[in-house]
Amino acid sequence: MKEFPRVLVVCEASLWRESNTAAVAFGSLFRGWPSDRLRQVYGEEDQEDGLDKNGNWCIKLDSVPGHRLVRRLLSRSLSRGGVRIGAGIPPGMGPGQATATCGGLSLAVARAWADLIPYRISPELWSWLFDLAPELIFSPLGSIRWITLVKQLATRLHVPVIPFFCDDWPMAFYRFSRLVWLPRAALRRRLLSALQDAPIILCGSDAMAREYEERYRVQGLGFMRCVPTTPHLPAPACRKARPLRLLYVGGLHLQRWQVLQRLGDALGRLREEGVEATLSIYAPERDVANWKGKLDRAGLVDVEGTLTAAAVPAALAQADVLVHVESFDEDMSSFTRLSLSTKLPEYMATGRPLLAIGPPGISSIEYIRERGAGLVVDNEASETIAMAVRRLANEPGLREALGHAGWETSCLRHDSYRERERFLTVLACAARGEAGRS
Repeated sequence: MKEFPRVLVVCEASLWRESNTAAVAFGSLFRGWPSDRLRQVYGEEDQEDGLDKNGNWCIKLDSVPGHRLVRRLLSRSLSRGGVRIGAGIPPGMGPGQATATCGGLSLAVARAWADLIPYRISPELWSWLFDLAPELIFSPLGSIRWITLVKQLATRLHVPVIPFFCDDWPMAFYRFSRLVWLPRAALRRRLLSALQDAPIILCGSDAMAREYEERYRVQGLGFMRCVPTTPHLPAPACRKARPLRLLYVGGLHLQRWQVLQRLGDALGRLREEGVEATLSIYAPERDVANWKGKLDRAGLVDVEGTLTAAAVPAALAQADVLVHVESFDEDMSSFTRLSLSTKLPEYMATGRPLLAIGPPGISSIEYIRERGAGLVVDNEASETIAMAVRRLANEPGLREALGHAGWETSCLRHDSYRERERFLTVLACAARGEAGRS
């Protein structure tokens, strides 16, 4: 029988939340883990505080001393000034360009300082944790408050922490203003303290694992989202598609919607030349509400709505080309530079070619280029994007070759069975104290 250690996942989002990047990545790795050996402390604000129906513990911001007062003050400021923090921008990144010079900056600064206040851990939660008796804590950390919580739990329970990084937030957070110098210093100090005792760190890409191993002097391993590959076969010989059907599935935040706008410009340019191509977009509900009006173009671009995880494979199978984009904004790029998008393994498993648009040096963009899984456009010019789409429309053999390369990558690097076995081995060794520093 396989040796599954008792794992406590400590993460802001529920482990099975489909719209959270970190949860999607390590949720795929934990799938199939015995339920009696996997529990979670999470922070969903729309859930009741305490033990939920699945046997996991929800800890809310009301557990933070003074949170209700701070929330009341911020709510008054928001309603009075009509200011909101940039949609889809992680809290540690600041207010976003649109509000950086007005009230949004002061709100972002206040939120950064508030992050210094830790959760209050109730006696009931401690009792539940001691009864659970986890052998290790697994966490993406992600903010000062969550690092502090993980450190408290690990110290009192006497268990190791296995951090999992999906984005390079340690380098990107709390740099938007000199007024957040203390949160920035606290983030670095508390992160280094948490990593000091970590036997190993896991990262959402191989590139991140290599850089983090050098940066933090702790052994790093890449674990990307894993997907079932055996049901998928390379796409049959591609037809000369008329029109070429492009599909994007994913978030529009982190200014990705702006790159999709440029793709829409390119499709308009191609239509004038007689090259027919359309783009369908599926995104989370909040993103659809925020950006559908900026992206829809009759007959060219259609933000069709939101897909459940179960509906995604069928949608991908109907496309000729799958689209991945990354923002060219310097601040956003610093956050995603080392990340591998969680949708790429699923894209590649379909055997469809990819069109990647984003700045050079971003891990997701370079991964597609290195694996030969798609055409890469690493500048924002609509004419350059149009050239890539034109090639994909006119060369069915190229689409087939790119799709096959992606499918092979999925089988070799993202197969669910292989990656979950490797993941189990690493965590079991850590629980036994056998994982060490490089």
